[in-house]
Amino acid sequence: MRIADKPYTLPRSLTNQIKFISPNIYELQKIAQVLNTGTEINEINMTSNADILRTAKNLARSVIEHFDTIIVTLGPLGVLIASKSTTKPIFNNQQQYSIERGPVKYRHYLAPKLDNLVNVSGAGDSFTSGFISAMLSGATEDTCVAIAFQAAQCALKSESAVPDKYFQGDEEKQKWYAMRATAEELTEE
Repeated sequence: MRIADKPYTLPRSLTNQIKFISPNIYELQKIAQVLNTGTEINEINMTSNADILRTAKNLARSVIEHFDTIIVTLGPLGVLIASKSTTKPIFNNQQQYSIERGPVKYRHYLAPKLDNLVNVSGAGDSFTSGFISAMLSGATEDTCVAIAFQAAQCALKSESAVPDKYFQGDEEKQKWYAMRATAEELTEE
């Protein structure tokens, strides 16, 4: 977490090409502090799921002007996505970045329940790699999130931070790409 804010200490002209970030809630708090958004940054209230989601949304709102999409990883609570784009594929079939910007939308995807947790190290990174892989394949946001959750679950069930394999062959890969995650749209308060 000590380096989450490092890129944002540089001049904006050097960081304005950053379109996506996927911090956890604590990293997002540091980024918001460094970007000096004018939003009061309090201690993160972890007493209830509603408080965690509210805090994540407020932090994302305070920095979204700098990014197109923020994916806040929230551990067993899932992810909060703040995005200026629609849920259509973010990359077209030529792998070109092609979003249509609109008003910021906040969507919460609840993480699937997992039994037999082995190791939490690397789960966030696996989530992000799954999301990026699906995004570059032209998948929609709900498919990207579903694949990302599957990748994170592989890490959570692995002895090491990075699992040896994420899926066994093309058939399992096709099953992953057929998945959809369900989001709860969060409204402005």
